[in-house]
Amino acid sequence: MKLNVPVQTTPDEDDFSSHPRKVKKWLDSLKRANMGDFTRQVYNVLLILNKQTMSPKYRLENMESLREPTRYIFNQLHKHFVNRTLPLPSKSQKITHLNQALLVEMTIGYKILIFEASNNIAKIDSKMLITASERTLHYYSELQLRSSQIYEELPKGAWWDIHHIYAYAEEKNIHQKNIKDYELDVNDISIEDYYKQILLFSLARPNALRQSDAERLFKSINQWSKLTFITHQPAKNKLNRYFISKLDGDLPPNCVSESDLHNLQHYRAIETQNLVSHLQSLDIESVDLHSTISIGDTVSTETVRTLITSWSLCAKRRFSRAERKEKIDVTIGLSPIYKALNTEITPPK
Repeated sequence: MKLNVPVQTTPDEDDFSSHPRKVKKWLDSLKRANMGDFTRQVYNVLLILNKQTMSPKYRLENMESLREPTRYIFNQLHKHFVNRTLPLPSKSQKITHLNQALLVEMTIGYKILIFEASNNIAKIDSKMLITASERTLHYYSELQLRSSQIYEELPKGAWWDIHHIYAYAEEKNIHQKNIKDYELDVNDISIEDYYKQILLFSLARPNALRQSDAERLFKSINQWSKLTFITHQPAKNKLNRYFISKLDGDLPPNCVSESDLHNLQHYRAIETQNLVSHLQSLDIESVDLHSTISIGDTVSTETVRTLITSWSLCAKRRFSRAERKEKIDVTIGLSPIYKALNTEITPPK
């Protein structure tokens, strides 16, 4: 199976040791007072380890040891670009790129194990494979959230990896096996749960949500995804249109018509009716006018209504897209906008 992972080479004697005991000892010796230096060292070591050959047991142990320090880094970094005025200043943009790069490297570390197992490069048992798959989708889901909060798409190749990891788990019949993850609020989660979460988050059009609303949705979607299910054969509906993911592609899930479904072997539909019904019941029960405001981690009624639309309506576009390249002028800020509105513009000839 093809996955986006770097080539690994045998380390020299003077290279950084990949022995888990030495990696953990090195991590414990790092000082966290200087966040910049701490982040740089952890990131550089992660880059090195992802390009070294090592036993699957060592790789998994090292990746698990890196979870706590990288989580500490993520918690510090996202303060510089979440709930900040856009466009971000240059320093915040660099921090954003570092955050995304670190998330990508965390996915790579676990992805290598899946790559080696699927291509018979190394012998990896099902327990290790479940852990590697869950962790990879865990960091991809966070990458998805952070990308949406800076109004960017997932990096090229990300959807390819996400679909293929799920497909391989399905093939090995481990996609519904539960695993504990101390970083989650839920007791346990399966590979399929994570895959559904990623699909639902994409279909929710997070780029159209406020950063804080996207964060609240992300925290609620673990539980909500359990109300949906993946199927090989889409259930009939009045619109004859379905939420589909293509397992052999590099595209997010999309709404497609029945006439566009050909080789169903590579398609999976996510059925959202039970989830939509649950959200509609929440909407009906919410009679407090203040419920339109988000408090803490609670998703507001306004956002719930948006999600009901995103996860239930699948209307067909009535016009074809036309590609155009033109220059547009953008004005940011109340005073500049007011000035622009009161300025007479000469139309182009």
